[in-house]
Amino acid sequence: MKIRTISQILAEENESMFSYDNIVIEKNFLNKGQTWVISGATGIGKSVLAMQLALGLAFGEKTLGLDIFKPSKTLLFNAENPTADIRAYFNGVVSNFTRNSGSDIDKLLDDNFHYADVTNCYYSVDEFISKLETSLCVGNYDVVIVDSLLPLVRCDFSEHSAIANLFCKINVLKSKYNFAMVLIHHFDKPNFRTK
Repeated sequence: MKIRTISQILAEENESMFSYDNIVIEKNFLNKGQTWVISGATGIGKSVLAMQLALGLAFGEKTLGLDIFKPSKTLLFNAENPTADIRAYFNGVVSNFTRNSGSDIDKLLDDNFHYADVTNCYYSVDEFISKLETSLCVGNYDVVIVDSLLPLVRCDFSEHSAIANLFCKINVLKSKYNFAMVLIHHFDKPNFRTK
């Protein structure tokens, strides 16, 4: 056993335990092969957060206080919000990014940010996995963000085996296509009743 100080650890140049090809957000915060689940009540801003994260990843710019490792090819599935709302979110979020004047923003967005409007689409777990795999085959994405899981995938989210089945199938795709996934999941606002 070797005991070291922080200064000694920081001064050492050891081989990294990370594969830099798999890093999406620095400090091992999000790597390809990992899944984030962001959950909360309806109307608290999860869709805006998903858009900010998607654009930050596509631009390769720090967003939400997170250091993005490099521009990442990102697919955002929108299952809840009308296109007009998404357009407003998109315009607001893009205007807040600081950009390097030498970069071609339109080309960067066209290359790295793709949007799938799946509002009013209801899929079984197997249908969703099939759609996701088709998208991955065509796009070779680094990150897929699903906003929101509940209206898109029809399964009993209160049943542990249903959730396990969904995540097992997602994990198979993550292994096959080497991407990171962010799942936005909402639960209904509490129903406060008075006697």
